[in-house]
Amino acid sequence: MEEKFRNFIKVTKILNKKGIVPVLYGSLGLYQIIGERGSVNDIDFLIPEVWLEEKWHEFRNIWNHTNFVWMMSMNMNFLIRT
Repeated sequence: MEEKFRNFIKVTKILNKKGIVPVLYGSLGLYQIIGERGSVNDIDFLIPEVWLEEKWHEFRNIWNHTNFVWMMSMNMNFLIRT
């Protein structure tokens, strides 16, 4: 879980430099708040809707220049390239 949180921080730093503020949620976000050390399988975060609509191409360009990969499903999942 600690490694996943460190990876969220890495993502956040990259996105913040471009004016994008992600919000952590899901099991990783919950466990960070309550101090629980449970099983975490992924990193769930939200970004402002404008980046998924009007600024989608700009966001993809930003994302493509990082060390991260995303995987599409019913919602958008972003995975860290290992």
